[in-house]
Amino acid sequence: MLSLEERRLLYVLARDYVHGDGAIIDAGCFLGGSTIALAGGLAENPRAERCPPIHTYDLFALDASYKHSYPGLVDGIEVGESMRPRFEALLGPLLARVEVHEGDICGERWSGDPVEVLFIDICKSWAINDHVVGQFFPALLPGRGVIVQQDLIHEWLPYLTMTMGLFRDSFELIDAVPWCSAVYLCTRAIPAAEIPPSLDALPAAEKVALFDRGSEPFTGEYRAVIECSRAMLLLNLGDPAAAANHLAAIRREHPGSERVQHVAGEVARYLATQTP
Repeated sequence: MLSLEERRLLYVLARDYVHGDGAIIDAGCFLGGSTIALAGGLAENPRAERCPPIHTYDLFALDASYKHSYPGLVDGIEVGESMRPRFEALLGPLLARVEVHEGDICGERWSGDPVEVLFIDICKSWAINDHVVGQFFPALLPGRGVIVQQDLIHEWLPYLTMTMGLFRDSFELIDAVPWCSAVYLCTRAIPAAEIPPSLDALPAAEKVALFDRGSEPFTGEYRAVIECSRAMLLLNLGDPAAAANHLAAIRREHPGSERVQHVAGEVARYLATQTP
C-alpha cells in the first residue's frame, strides 16, 4: 500500500530523527507496511531504549475493495474478518516495539503525551480526520513534531489540505514523496481551543479559503493533483457542475502530465456517477 520511498522515509525518521522525546503514532497501517518501516528504524535507533512503543491504529477489518484490489496480500482472509493475525505474523519480532490499537480510532482517546512523529493514513472520512486532529495535533512537539500526511497529494480527500491550511502558521512543509505523502514540521504548539469540532460544518467560503491556504505551498504536478481534490470539495458543497468544470480546466492546463490526466479522469468518472 506504500511506495518504497514512503517506507524509506518512515524508516529513516524512526532510525535517525526520533529521540524518544515523544511517541510515534502509526495511524492506519493495513497489513503493517508503515509499522514495519517505523519499527525497523526504531530497532536501529541508538536511543531506542528511551523511546516509547509505536502506537499503531487500524480497524483491521478487511474491506471488500481491498479484497478486490490486493488479492495476493489478503489471500485467505474473508471480507469483514480481522487482518490482525496477518499483520502480527508480518511484524514478527518487531511486534515487541508496537502497541496495537484495533478498532475504530474514533473510539480511542490519546493520553496527551508528547508526539514526535505522526503518520496519518487513516483519515478516510471527514469525521475520522476531525478526531485525529483533535486527539493528536495538540500533542505535537513544537520544533520537533513531524507529520506525514500520506493521502494529501492525492485526488480524493480535500479535508486534509483544508486541515493543513487551517494550521498553516503552525507547520512548515518540509518535502513530499511522490505521489502521496507530504511531510511537515510542527513549528508552534496547537492549543485544543483552536481546533474546530467539525471541518465539514464550517461555512462554504471558509472551507474554500482553508483549501486555498493548504494547497498554496505546492507547485507543478503536485499542486495539480491536489487541485483535483478541490473537485471533491466542490461536490461536498453541492456544486457538481463547478467540480466537473474545474477538472476539465486542470486537464487543459496539464496536457503533457500522464499523472494529472489520470487522476483528473478518475475523479471525473466518479462525479459522473453522482446524482445532483
